[in-house]
Amino acid sequence: DATELRLANGVRVILKPKDFKKNRIIFSAQSPGGTSWGSDAFFVSANHAIKVVTYGGLGSFNTIELRKKLSGKNLSIAPAIYSLTEGMSGSSTKEDLPTLFELIYLYFTSPRLDEEDFENFKNNERELLINQQLDPAEGFSDFFTSKLYNNHYRSRPWSVELLEEINYQQAFQFYQDRFANAGDFTFYFGGSFDLEEIQPLIETYLGGLPSPHR
Repeated sequence: DATELRLANGVRVILKPKDFKKNRIIFSAQSPGGTSWGSDAFFVSANHAIKVVTYGGLGSFNTIELRKKLSGKNLSIAPAIYSLTEGMSGSSTKEDLPTLFELIYLYFTSPRLDEEDFENFKNNERELLINQQLDPAEGFSDFFTSKLYNNHYRSRPWSVELLEEINYQQAFQFYQDRFANAGDFTFYFGGSFDLEEIQPLIETYLGGLPSPHR
């Protein structure tokens, strides 16, 4: 009983109204690609592009300003880049659904580039990693991962050394590249919504996403 939409820009949308939880809507989106498209030369930057880019906020809002802007809203959203796919997922209430669609659009089109935020990100990560190195369980986990993947270049445990290998421009450009073409994305929406109410949001925000048909 799902409804499928095909938008002019190639975006595919699967809709499944369901009252599994009152006034709750969940979504996910997926596209083939992921870090498999990143060469070894800048794999570390590509592999941590999500952390780096989302730390900087969206559009003209840094992370703190964005958090204040969304204060009182009952929603969540998180983009992701895996080894073979990229996408995002989240949820909202019916009242905050328009804001969720705005954020989806912004994560595709308006990641925020800020060198100062990148330095803050590195400082925070460095402190966390130094503390983790004091934990025997973390040390064992890193050792296990190294042996499991035979010290493969793309499976090195996250460390201060890898943190220093990140090139901000490369990470930002890789994020932009993976979300530059919405035409190969499939979006899934399930929950407490009416097809007549959600369709205009889909047409406006998802239908307006870039699709260079690469």
